[in-house]
Amino acid sequence: MRFKAILKLYPNAVSLYELDGVKDIDGNTIIIDEDLIQAEINATTYSKLREVEYNKLNQFELISDDTLNGTTTHIDAILAIKAMYPKPQ
Repeated sequence: MRFKAILKLYPNAVSLYELDGVKDIDGNTIIIDEDLIQAEINATTYSKLREVEYNKLNQFELISDDTLNGTTTHIDAILAIKAMYPKPQ
């Protein structure tokens, strides 16, 4: 995940060897902001965890049933997932 975060935030990075530091195509060292890296990892993690839970739902059926029955099962399920995996600040 760390390497993906670095590549997303620093698209000009071509060498990611930790011992040598992160380098661009000319061999210049790229200064990495660890707070940005961690924020990107957190953002990616929470969204992937939510996606797994969303995929477990039969959302079309829930929406259809809610429409027919006047219930809120679908939105309740979505809100529960969002509460379980809150968006990072």
